[in-house]
Amino acid sequence: MQQVLATLGFRWWALCKVPMLFLLRPWVTTHSTQKVSVRIPLGWLQRNHLNSMYVAVMIAGADAAAGLLTDAICRQNHSKAIGLSFKEFNCKFNRRATAATEFTCTDTKLLQKAFKEAIRTGERQNQKVKVIATYTDKGQLLECARFTIVVSFRAAAIRS
Repeated sequence: MQQVLATLGFRWWALCKVPMLFLLRPWVTTHSTQKVSVRIPLGWLQRNHLNSMYVAVMIAGADAAAGLLTDAICRQNHSKAIGLSFKEFNCKFNRRATAATEFTCTDTKLLQKAFKEAIRTGERQNQKVKVIATYTDKGQLLECARFTIVVSFRAAAIRS
């Protein structure tokens, strides 16, 4: 039930804020402050001419996993006074993703440290996080890509 609620909440947010992400039909398979996994199906819209997942879809999946984990940490600390963005994005593709792909981010401790430092100092903090993309082929879990994303936190200005 928690997966369904997390997925519906994320899809609603995506529909309102990032419609392209909504169209990819992401499914939140794990959502906690320790780990976030987002699964994107391989359908007509997500497929390229090689019958594998289009690179932009994979980047959107990595963005969603890192963003949801960052959001979970902000919510855990009851803070809406944090602005966050992605500053840098690096990826290494190991193989073509020929099935529904799961994007997983588990760098909780690194994100929490940057979050707390941003609150303490009021200055921008940058933190690298890793997202791993996997899919299942013939019962075997295969890694198809690794992403390194620099998440940038800063304390939001208080408006009067």
